[in-house]
Amino acid sequence: MGPYLRLLGARVGPDVTIATSLIGLPALLRIDRDAAIGYGAVLRSWQVADGWVTVAPITIGERAFVGAGAVCEPGARLGPGSALGEQSVAGPDEAVPAGARRAGSPARPVTSLSPSVEAMLRTRGRRTTGGRGSWSPPGSHWCCWRPPHSS
Repeated sequence: MGPYLRLLGARVGPDVTIATSLIGLPALLRIDRDAAIGYGAVLRSWQVADGWVTVAPITIGERAFVGAGAVCEPGARLGPGSALGEQSVAGPDEAVPAGARRAGSPARPVTSLSPSVEAMLRTRGRRTTGGRGSWSPPGSHWCCWRPPHSS
């Protein structure tokens, strides 16, 4: 998904895992190094409400996590190492600070997410497979395996 989104104008860092295709206006999307976007997550940088169209960039920081089925609305920003839980909503112009956890709709601060997500966040960016594939904690469903690059 990363190369495809780059062709459409998104800024996608290396070693990013994107397991969704529900992305509107890729040119307004920035996903930094080692971030993970879960299955069915919606990254929508536009919305129509009360007769107004709102368009704003979405930023997912380094090693940040967007859970399966979560929604990021226009202007949402996840800081480095932060996480938005599964089926949670980061509303318009909402910022999740670096290292913070949010869950719910609307998203509220929580101390932690599921054990598998917390394990992933602790190890994201470290090579745990010995190659270039993505590591996935046992029983998790957020990550896709990428084949190693040929030399």
